[in-house]
Amino acid sequence: MKTTILPFIRYALLALAVCIFAGCASSGPSPAPAQARALRTSTERPGFGTAWGETRQAWVEPTYFARAWGNQPSVKDVIYYNDREGTDAMLDYLGGEPRPKKGAQNMAGGLVSCGLRFGDGRWLDTWEMRGKRIAAGEPGAHYEVVVKNETRRRVEIVLSVDGLDALDGAAANFKKRGYVIGPREELAVEGFRTSDGTVAAFRFKSVGESYAQRKHGDTTNVGVIGLAVFQERWWSGESHNPANRAWRRTEPKEFPSSRRYAAPPEA
Repeated sequence: MKTTILPFIRYALLALAVCIFAGCASSGPSPAPAQARALRTSTERPGFGTAWGETRQAWVEPTYFARAWGNQPSVKDVIYYNDREGTDAMLDYLGGEPRPKKGAQNMAGGLVSCGLRFGDGRWLDTWEMRGKRIAAGEPGAHYEVVVKNETRRRVEIVLSVDGLDALDGAAANFKKRGYVIGPREELAVEGFRTSDGTVAAFRFKSVGESYAQRKHGDTTNVGVIGLAVFQERWWSGESHNPANRAWRRTEPKEFPSSRRYAAPPEA
């Protein structure tokens, strides 16, 4: 293999070992191992991360959702992403013949389908290899994470991008509440939520320009999109318990909210 590809292999090994929603305890991501912490210096790391982009309108409203098993998700899954060279290196490392995937793919044990889509409507080129999905982005492009509920009942999804919760921009954790998606409904998450009505667009940039690096100084989980799916405890008599308050997309409207959302890197 060419020496120019070796840095990508180095970080492919790291990315494929990360456990954001794929195998973490219900209390949140486990501490990174020593070898991962040693590779955090973003100036040394090639490939893509997700940057804090321009403001886009995307409204939410509160809703109530009692989780069937508390803070333990029904199922977890991940999508890896990188630039084209890094994606090729990761696939080469895994070995075998990658299977190209189009559009949103069945994930999370069939409860949802999920995929990455550019802002202009094109789906990212995605491959599956040895049970792992790897998508190739484009420099500076805006993208969104598209999730469709494939069941006849509501589900709640907690989404992480580069190890950060999409709703508050802080470290991902199963205790945090997410988006509620109705039966057969599709949700497009366009960015880190900044208010009830706005998000900061997801954009592919260098690892050093990623929100994870600029805001938190940690690129350990950059390149990983995590999805935790919670099923509903429909028989619960606690449907309006404040602890069961989650969020769902809605048309533009105004209502009071005290929720803490994500803050810009310089804040």
